[in-house]
Amino acid sequence: MNKKLFVFIFAAAHIAFVVLLIHKQNLFINLSYKKQKYEREITQLEEHKKALTQELCLLKNHRAVEQHAQNVLGMQPISMKQIRKLESYDQLT
Repeated sequence: MNKKLFVFIFAAAHIAFVVLLIHKQNLFINLSYKKQKYEREITQLEEHKKALTQELCLLKNHRAVEQHAQNVLGMQPISMKQIRKLESYDQLT
């Protein structure tokens, strides 16, 4: 009877170890999948950041602002004749 109990415990321990190894492999595969997903997301976000940085640089470009003002808003450059000196606030009151 003692020998049968030992064989039963030995077999149960081996089955438990196999189940635990399978569980560990499943966890490893699941975490690897999540890691790849997050790495892809980081790459996409970096590309989006690069595109937004390029757009910001374009928007800060004075020539682009001038072209937008003339083409879209219909503004025209001013000449020196159109500029007038304002009186100071003290002289107005």
